[in-house]
Amino acid sequence: MSEEERLRKSENQSMRKSRVGNRYFRIDPGYDRAVYENTCGNWVRIIFTFFLFYIFVVFFWWACYSHGIRHVDSATWLYIGMLIVSWVIIVILIIIGHYSNKNLHKADRLRLEINEEKKKRREEEEKKRKREEAMKELKRQEALAMKDSLSDAGYERDVRRARDEDDSPDDQEGYDSESAATPSSEDE
Repeated sequence: MSEEERLRKSENQSMRKSRVGNRYFRIDPGYDRAVYENTCGNWVRIIFTFFLFYIFVVFFWWACYSHGIRHVDSATWLYIGMLIVSWVIIVILIIIGHYSNKNLHKADRLRLEINEEKKKRREEEEKKRKREEAMKELKRQEALAMKDSLSDAGYERDVRRARDEDDSPDDQEGYDSESAATPSSEDE
């Protein structure tokens, strides 16, 4: 391993170690210490954010209370306006959520249909491939059978021809077909 590769591997290991720490078990690749583990600095940030939020809430309600005590008529209309704006925002959120869920369900249904169609196509391709392989095997076996039958027939023909040539009466001298067929009186 070259020096550059060793250095790159060392950097990757140190980055991984700083991200997930030392573990004796395998960690999910999406694990992030900043999200799942709290350090002292993280605790301070959480507490600071908590107090900042509630300080803002306290000042808001103090302002609403103070305005309601000093200017009752304008505070009433302000609160009615806030209520109406809140209702409008809630209705908008419900409508957006409805269309979002509708689109999500449609996307899920389409994804499911696409996966089913892909599965059908894969199965058809697999059947077609197996059918083609079976046809190739059948043709190969037919070719082998034809070759064997031709070679067997040729072999048998050659054997018959050789036997006929060896046993033919024309080729043998002194062979009498009549004496071979009937026993002579000398043989008895």
